[in-house]
Amino acid sequence: MNKSLKHISIPIVTVAMVSVISFWAGKFATHDHTDYEFRMYYVDLTENSDKLTPQCREYLKCQLYRYAAVYISPNGYPNYKFDFGPVDEEILAGLNANLKDQTPLDVYNRAMEKHGQKGRGPSGSRLNY
Repeated sequence: MNKSLKHISIPIVTVAMVSVISFWAGKFATHDHTDYEFRMYYVDLTENSDKLTPQCREYLKCQLYRYAAVYISPNGYPNYKFDFGPVDEEILAGLNANLKDQTPLDVYNRAMEKHGQKGRGPSGSRLNY
């Protein structure tokens, strides 16, 4: 093998291997991270709700619904009943919940629909899916 070709191929193979390992490690780390955060929000809302400020509670609800709507599979937590009601945007008071272009109510309804729980409309009335 040509000496210059050998010097080029080793870095290319190394970069390719590191890229593949990083990709797979990132996929697993992301799943564990979202799974952990979802459980953390759920525990805070079920076991520590009385210790939270109203704004913090609404923020945690918003994050829990976002994770449920986007990351958590419908059969990921079959025994978790996480319908804490829609997020009160007045109490949330403009706190950035990182929902991109969706409202907290949209995210709430998507989470409820995905997990087979009934969502509510803006007035609190139940929505039928």
